Amino acid sequence: MAARYGFIHALYQEVFYARLTPGRRSGLHLRIGERAEGAYGARTEEIAAELAMHFERGRDTQRAVQYLQLAGQGAVQRSANVEAITHLTRGIALVQPPCRTARNAARKNSVCR
Repeated sequence: MAARYGFIHALYQEVFYARLTPGRRSGLHLRIGERAEGAYGARTEEIAAELAMHFERGRDTQRAVQYLQLAGQGAVQRSANVEAITHLTRGIALVQPPCRTARNAARKNSVCR
């Protein structure tokens, strides 16, 4: 039987999270994503958005994009169009090369041409 851990208050979570080094945070997100992926097996589409977030923060871009696409497809099937656009746009942003021009670098989430 798997245990599920949580924080009593969101403030405790914020303080704990802020005290972690970026490398440690990234490693924890990757491990959480891998554990959840293994636990859900063939049913990962149920938690695709959560997996995408953990893999993105865990710096596993390939799996983050895979789960963003799966989350986007699930949102389309539920007619949650805004949610679908959000997931799919994020996936596209992850696979595009970073902007090289000063003008585009100043804009957040810009699409390079």
